[in-house]
Amino acid sequence: MSTLTSIAPSEKAIHAEKTSETQQRLKFKRIQFLRETYRVFNQAMANK
Repeated sequence: MSTLTSIAPSEKAIHAEKTSETQQRLKFKRIQFLRETYRVFNQAMANK
């Protein structure tokens, strides 16, 4: 029982770290995508 309680928190911590890392990456990709979309949109408006 004591081994289980000592393992569980570290596994949770590792999982939380991975999750936040993934969220950071997704956020970064979304920002990049929005910037690119905005840039293309502005070019289209300028070309009209």
